Amino acid sequence: MFAAIGAAAHAQNGPLPGGGWLPLTQQGVVIDDPLDGDPPYAPYLDMVGDKAAAPAVFVSSDVDYLYFRMRVAGSPYHSGGVNRLYAGLWACLLDIDQEAQTFELLSGLDGTQVPNTVILYENTSTALPDDITDPAEVPVTLSDATTNWSYSLAGSTLGGTGDYFIDWQVNWIDLATAGFTNTMPFRLVCGTGTSVSSPTSASLSGGDVLDGASGSKSFSTDASAAVLCDDNGCRYYDPLFQDGFESP
Repeated sequence: MFAAIGAAAHAQNGPLPGGGWLPLTQQGVVIDDPLDGDPPYAPYLDMVGDKAAAPAVFVSSDVDYLYFRMRVAGSPYHSGGVNRLYAGLWACLLDIDQEAQTFELLSGLDGTQVPNTVILYENTSTALPDDITDPAEVPVTLSDATTNWSYSLAGSTLGGTGDYFIDWQVNWIDLATAGFTNTMPFRLVCGTGTSVSSPTSASLSGGDVLDGASGSKSFSTDASAAVLCDDNGCRYYDPLFQDGFESP
């Protein structure tokens, strides 16, 4: 059930999960994403994925961290300036309760802040129901991006040249502070954004979304099947429970 994906050397001292990578699915099928091109998205914000050979987004876990991996059409890293990430946001929204039209957490890699950071925000007030652009407004932690993210060649060419993996990690201690533990199944919507985040909010807007080419901005439409991540890695949640949130 785990997908082990080979990659080139990381540019940062970033995530090294031990549990294997699990691709996001809907109804038992890996969620894909086509190349959208530039425009509308720059390659480093253009998520790409193929159902069979090259999934777009993965999760992993161990005793210390929850890990995220995203495949994009170009490198997020540039050589000039102090902050080496392009001004974008690569993030996942997490639904950890039983309400399919809302998400409770946003975790991502933020190139819009100085310095670049790995962020974790809570969404405690729903201004835009069932909308992935609803801002998460309560910061939980801002982590140093130097040691909590990495990028690498993905070994695929869905973007026309070499695709890249973007990996980041969030400590389970910080997640527990936000009310999320490794005993809780959850669903995800992942994407990229161009909006400048701030100490008071972060939002997935202006970028690409893992939506299977539907073009939807609905959280309930785009959300993955439920997964459960613990000390031993991530797995798909019991299908008898309809992705984990309804009664048998």
